[in-house]
Amino acid sequence: MREWTRITVHQAAQKLGISDQAVRVQMQCGDMKIGKIIPGERGHNTYVIYDELVDREVARMQERERGEIRTQENFTAEARVFKDGRVITRVRPVEPEDKQGYKETQFCIIWIDLFESAEEAEEFLSQYK
Repeated sequence: MREWTRITVHQAAQKLGISDQAVRVQMQCGDMKIGKIIPGERGHNTYVIYDELVDREVARMQERERGEIRTQENFTAEARVFKDGRVITRVRPVEPEDKQGYKETQFCIIWIDLFESAEEAEEFLSQYK
């Protein structure tokens, strides 16, 4: 059986370039699958995070960044086209690093459109590249 390396929320946050709180929130809402949450009393949960899964998430984030469209200097927009023609566009503010050296990232979905085909969606997106 494979041995997994456990790391703290803080270590995961540093590797991912986001704040500790962002790691917790993204794990809670299911956006980031890097371990498991053991529910505790009055919201004091235990976060079991595995280094190998964080490495996989870092690789996925780098892959995603290649598909990003650069907008104004302080924003990054990303559009993803799904096979069924759905397009999800997200705009993320690129914040300067804070005192602890974290980069706070926030995502907000700005539109979800349904196209007839993925080709139609690609054609629509090409005008923004």
